[in-house]
Amino acid sequence: MLISDASLPEAVDTSSEVVTLGPPGTDAEAEALKHFRSVRLVESFPAAMADAEQRGSYALVPAGYLQYGRHGGIRDAWVDLHFRWHLRMKVVASWENSTRPMCLAVDPTHVKDLGDVRVIALHPATREFAKATVPQAEFHYFDAKPLALQAALEGRADACICSADLVMASGELQIEETFSPTMLWCLYGPVGEAEPWDGAAPAFDDPEALSS
Repeated sequence: MLISDASLPEAVDTSSEVVTLGPPGTDAEAEALKHFRSVRLVESFPAAMADAEQRGSYALVPAGYLQYGRHGGIRDAWVDLHFRWHLRMKVVASWENSTRPMCLAVDPTHVKDLGDVRVIALHPATREFAKATVPQAEFHYFDAKPLALQAALEGRADACICSADLVMASGELQIEETFSPTMLWCLYGPVGEAEPWDGAAPAFDDPEALSS
């Protein structure tokens, strides 16, 4: 069900808990807090699905979910997660909403312009912004934008892409570019009892119905 960001379907119990990605400061946490009174943060979106199923609660996952190795190579993605859980968790609502403003921020002590950026820390979903602004840089991937910010603050990267409010709160990095995209969010709930799927294609009594 596609909804606006104003409200969730009545069948969704917003007084219950929703599980999504931490640490504190992720866009997932911010989006969850717009709709639910209680938000539980875990280390990954696969962990959110497992935790929600075990507790009989909800999991909030963005369609932009991607997990890369530190230096590249897709390890997991939303479509993989969605199909992996299709017998146990179902989408109960989906909606598009603006993310918090993001930015590319640099360490001003040794980066004078974007051409000086050798290493950038980022979440895989934001790599198109990095490709457009610092294509020469080596991309180091992290599972959440606050972790990318931490890497830049600790000197493990010359720059990062993170939520602008977190960068400004740190007071140590200089914002060079800003981005204001939207994201499609998927709210999952437990399927309940379901027949095991044997992997076979479904049978149809009337093959002609397929062409109607």
